[in-house]
Amino acid sequence: MSALLHQKGNPQATADQAVGSGTYLDTDRLMARLSEAQASFGQTQGIEMASFDQQLQSVLQVANGQKANVGQVDSDVINLVSMLFDFILEDRQLHPVMKALIGRLQIPVLKVALSDKTFFNRGGHPVRKLLNELALSAIGWSEKRAGQRDPLHEKIGSVVDRVLNEFTDNVSLFDELLKDFCHFTDLDRRRGELVEQRLRDAEEGRARQERASHAAESLVKDFTAERDVPAPVFEMLSEAWTRYLQWVLLREGEESERWADASELTRHLVWSVDPQPVEATTRSELLRAIPAIVDDFRIALQEISWDPFATDAAVRDLELAHVDVFQRLATAPAQAERDSERIAAVAITEELEVGVTEAGEAELAPLVIPKPVAEAPALDEAESVSQQWLDQTDNLRVGAWVELIREETKLRCKLAAFIKATGKYIFVNRSGAKVAEYRRQELAAEMASGVVSMLDDGLIFDRALESIIDNLRSNRKD
Repeated sequence: MSALLHQKGNPQATADQAVGSGTYLDTDRLMARLSEAQASFGQTQGIEMASFDQQLQSVLQVANGQKANVGQVDSDVINLVSMLFDFILEDRQLHPVMKALIGRLQIPVLKVALSDKTFFNRGGHPVRKLLNELALSAIGWSEKRAGQRDPLHEKIGSVVDRVLNEFTDNVSLFDELLKDFCHFTDLDRRRGELVEQRLRDAEEGRARQERASHAAESLVKDFTAERDVPAPVFEMLSEAWTRYLQWVLLREGEESERWADASELTRHLVWSVDPQPVEATTRSELLRAIPAIVDDFRIALQEISWDPFATDAAVRDLELAHVDVFQRLATAPAQAERDSERIAAVAITEELEVGVTEAGEAELAPLVIPKPVAEAPALDEAESVSQQWLDQTDNLRVGAWVELIREETKLRCKLAAFIKATGKYIFVNRSGAKVAEYRRQELAAEMASGVVSMLDDGLIFDRALESIIDNLRSNRKD
């Protein structure tokens, strides 16, 4: 990094060479001046901090108004720390309020970097770890409403204040602060995880409920389609009986024997009020089957603790429907004969029509089945989102932070759960409260439009160093 700093064409190197030949500050005197500046900055809580360059200007200013000279190594360290904080303070991952808090640590961090030569190449350095932890905890932070307590802001503020007021040259202070801050964030994270787990359980339960409800309603709809079901019985099937089917699904699942029995009983219920096709043995089959159907129906509603009075009323409606069925069956022979004659006439007509077609004198129009109108929007929507955004949505991991724009307000939230049963992505704030949910297609479209954007929750110190090195190498190539 030092070699990259002094390469030809680097603007920072040019700036160093422009320093005059005034007063020279060795490392000890430079550290003393930095400590004086730190002490004065420690008394400015709540006041916007000056930029790092402005702070350094006051440190390096000498009596005659000129800028003092420093050693080459010290100059390199100053430049690197300056670039490090430039990256941190320009990073979009952090809220401006948090940037201002962390930015107050520039002078103490510079003192550590000047006195400890392992600062930049030691990944486990306590100062680096503390900076990473502060930034990581602040990534999902949003300003509270006026008068509302903000524990995280208060904690980070207290860490910064202690560094400014207590740090001289003993780096062990950072170890103490790091341990204390990690304890705070661990407790905060566990509280959030408990809330998130309750949310996930609730969402998964809701998803199972929705799936069971859809399966139960579909089963009833399939069995009653094109059947003449009396209105009271149909109402019973749509309400009480559908509730029983949901209960069986939630308890036993779709692959269970209990669900197969419930499906079969549903089929028998519908058949008992509208037996199709009607045959010579239909009446005797109904006489044998109906008592068991009614008993099983009553027992099923009792299992889900359905209202006893409503159950009795439903059974009465079912029995009245059965009486009507037997009355219709009593007139079935005469009706069957008339139906037979009508079917024969239709068959003769169809035969004549086929003959005409084979002779080539006429041709039947092809059968056209219209496409369901409801599916068209979904297809258009799928085509409007590129695969790039769908892939990014699929690769989104639980715990990833995003920023979403809602009514011109930016909200920071993280993915708490992906509910497979419904395909929903559930997002929560730092407290674990749900703030948004999207389906795959919706989330991909929001990401494509910029309403939802990813936040990088990687270690900020390491990202800053990588960025600095990449920029310096880029300057060398240019």
